[in-house]
Amino acid sequence: GAPFLVPAFKPSEMLVDRRDKDKEGNDWIREDLSRQFDRDNKAIKSLPLPGFFPVTTPDMVIYRSYDGIHAVATRDHTAVIRGEPKLVRAGDPKWVSKTDFGFHALMTLNDRFQDPQVKASAEQWWTTYKSPSFLAQSLLYENPTLGSLSHDGQNVYFLDDLAVPPPPQTNDPNFGGFNPGLQVKQSGDLADAAREGELVAVNINTGLKVWSLGRIIPSQYSRPPALPRMTEEEADKSTSAFQLPAVVASATASAVKLAQFAERRNSFIGSRPRWWGRLGFRPNCPVVTAKTSW
Repeated sequence: GAPFLVPAFKPSEMLVDRRDKDKEGNDWIREDLSRQFDRDNKAIKSLPLPGFFPVTTPDMVIYRSYDGIHAVATRDHTAVIRGEPKLVRAGDPKWVSKTDFGFHALMTLNDRFQDPQVKASAEQWWTTYKSPSFLAQSLLYENPTLGSLSHDGQNVYFLDDLAVPPPPQTNDPNFGGFNPGLQVKQSGDLADAAREGELVAVNINTGLKVWSLGRIIPSQYSRPPALPRMTEEEADKSTSAFQLPAVVASATASAVKLAQFAERRNSFIGSRPRWWGRLGFRPNCPVVTAKTSW
């Protein structure tokens, strides 16, 4: 028969003021969204299409908002939270994993970033995108690079990239214009985020970060942990994208050292003096050839 379409739970809001600091960033987003989705404005002729793509599991839906990744229960079930079983109702939030360079973080002062120039630069770039030369204000809601999610039943994967990238400073007719006088930061958090993004994996049950790949911010107090050394048999069976480059690099370094040794020995043998044989050495000393395989 026809579905009744009875709501299973109340819709979850994407902009929630959980803290006093959240209001600053959320108000900025609400104001720009209301301006772009104003149905009374006859100048807006295009239909806005959001670029947020949620994913589902048997008991929850996972979606991205402007402050991070959210997981909401879709049915009543029992979950283990902090080592104890707890009843989770349909519609209850299960976890939130905050992003570092989303619109909310960039537009909230003294929260993720202590440098006031972060918000000032982001607002300056956003003004450029809204200018008649660009007309790219839809970047606020239809950026599928940031809105896309995926999961494998164990982890949720997303890209933590700069929500407001620096506008191009060179002319590109396909993009709509350029701003040669725009100042772009060459150092600091925004500069690091503009150079490269970060692929993040969080646990699908807790939202805690499992690993991240991409953006590396150097620090004198921390360094990435060294990967454990693998035997030749383990390297042949390994499919880890993190360990295989280290194995190849180690094998390559060994091959280079062996080739250098062979070159020095062959060079010495080729230039040996005539009295070499008189000292009891073999006149036909074999030439060393470097062979490596992995």
